[in-house]
Amino acid sequence: MKKTEVLLFLFILIFAGMVYSQQAGTRVGLNIIDTSGPIISLIEPLNNSGDADGNITFFYNISDANGIHNCSLIINNRINATNGSIIKKDAKLNFTLNNTAIGSYNWSINCTDNLGFDSSSEDRAFSVNFAKSFNGSTTDLSEVTDISNVIGFTIDRTPYGKITFTEPVDLSRGLDIDRYVNISRNKIELNSTALFELNKTADLELLGLSFNNPRPLRDGSVCPSTICTELDFKTANGNFTFNVTHFTIYSSEETPPDTTTTTTTTTTTTGGAAGGGGGGGRIPIIAAREFTLSTKTLKVILKQGQTKEETFTIKNTGDLALAIKADFKKIIDFLVSPTLDILDITLQPGEEETISLTFRADKDLQPNIYPGEIFIREASEEKIIYMIMEVESARPLFDVDVEVLPEYKSVFPGEGVFLEVSLFNVRGFGRVDVNLEYSILDFQGNLIATEQETVAVETQAKFGRELLIPSDIRPGTYIASAKVTFEDSVGISSDVFEVKAKTIRLYPIALKDYTTFLLLGIIVIIIISAVSIYRFYPLKKHIPKTIEEEGKLIQKEEKVKKLEKELQALQQAFNAKFISEESYTRDKARIEKVLKKLGKS
Repeated sequence: MKKTEVLLFLFILIFAGMVYSQQAGTRVGLNIIDTSGPIISLIEPLNNSGDADGNITFFYNISDANGIHNCSLIINNRINATNGSIIKKDAKLNFTLNNTAIGSYNWSINCTDNLGFDSSSEDRAFSVNFAKSFNGSTTDLSEVTDISNVIGFTIDRTPYGKITFTEPVDLSRGLDIDRYVNISRNKIELNSTALFELNKTADLELLGLSFNNPRPLRDGSVCPSTICTELDFKTANGNFTFNVTHFTIYSSEETPPDTTTTTTTTTTTTGGAAGGGGGGGRIPIIAAREFTLSTKTLKVILKQGQTKEETFTIKNTGDLALAIKADFKKIIDFLVSPTLDILDITLQPGEEETISLTFRADKDLQPNIYPGEIFIREASEEKIIYMIMEVESARPLFDVDVEVLPEYKSVFPGEGVFLEVSLFNVRGFGRVDVNLEYSILDFQGNLIATEQETVAVETQAKFGRELLIPSDIRPGTYIASAKVTFEDSVGISSDVFEVKAKTIRLYPIALKDYTTFLLLGIIVIIIISAVSIYRFYPLKKHIPKTIEEEGKLIQKEEKVKKLEKELQALQQAFNAKFISEESYTRDKARIEKVLKKLGKS
């Protein structure tokens, strides 16, 4: 090989080695550019902070040499939500969590970059406390730096009152403040059993009082100085502040005048002292203790699993402050709020309080009528609110509506109650037979009377029915109900009516001639006896031969009487235009057909 060729070959080898070396170096460089996950910085919520409504936004920031593939929100060490879209690096991002339950939680963020490297942020703690119904200067829990040691915690409900705790409180467990704290007109109540963390010293402020010199009350009685300490009273706006050592129900009243310093002056008049003998004294004014209720009955219509709210108002119409107790023991199984069996209410003269009740029917509760009573008691009086809980299927296929006609709202024992019944096929198609059950109940849940029938319904039907009241029923308020059943579906409706006591009026007569009145009495008795004999024992009346035959005859006569009364009630309802002509004609034909079968035309 020539010298020049050898040199060229060596040059080519050297050049190839240089190229290979550069390529190898490049490949090694690509493998060491990024070997770590994203850097995650948490912004808010702050560590050990709180939340007052369960709707929380978690803010964080990420940075990475490459793009971010996804990030996840971790709640209590479990993935709650993931953002899988392409995320820009160095971006401020967030997750929103709604309707979070009361309790304590920890949270963090985990992110993965486009090269598959991942990393996690620090862990932070927060707690959810429900305080959505309060306003004003209520403490913003999201700005608290240590939820387990909240200093100066304030619960404010303008324009009624405010609680400011003078000791640090621990809210890390998560508390339902909405449910167990009630701030209303001249009243601050905190359930210290449910919220034991808040059973501490606090300053209470009652706003807008109309007193000249108020004093604090504890559970409706004068609060002792060992528990309540008066701090301030601003006469300009009626704001009264006092400190308490622990919690129950606090209110206020006008401080009565000090009777120990009152002197009595006796005026003596000369002359004529023996003439009148009385009547010159001052007539004492007796202060009245009275209150009124906004309603006598409350009806709650619930489907299985449904929750509803109803209200009623108590008003002090007397001259004295009243300590009233609302007793919910008879309906407590349906109450979500309030949770107490007995609610204490203090009302000043002219003051009123609206009570909000939240009811719930469990999803497995049997559809039916559930009566109950709310007792409103004061020292000298008790009133009753009659409750009706109508629970029907979660998805009823048929709906029913019942109304006691106005002229039957008040009846005597032994009479009939006429109902207007409306049926609706919720499905909207198909003629089917449904079972109807009519009932009369008292408010202790006792069944007084019941009847059943089968009715054919296509889309809707409207008709009248009469329920006979037992002759031995006690006077009072009762429930008339109708329950429609088709397959597993149940619809319910009800109305109330009153049974009055029969009265006998005796009129005094000045008797001058006993003989005349005696003869008149004998004549009246003879006439009544003759009519009775003719009515109940006609000449051609069939005399039953056996006990069974006599029983059937009595049943037949009772059924005839009932049908005749139903026909009469039907005619009255039609004349009053409570039912349609079509419904009247159909029901009249039905009743007359049965009467004809029984031998009555």
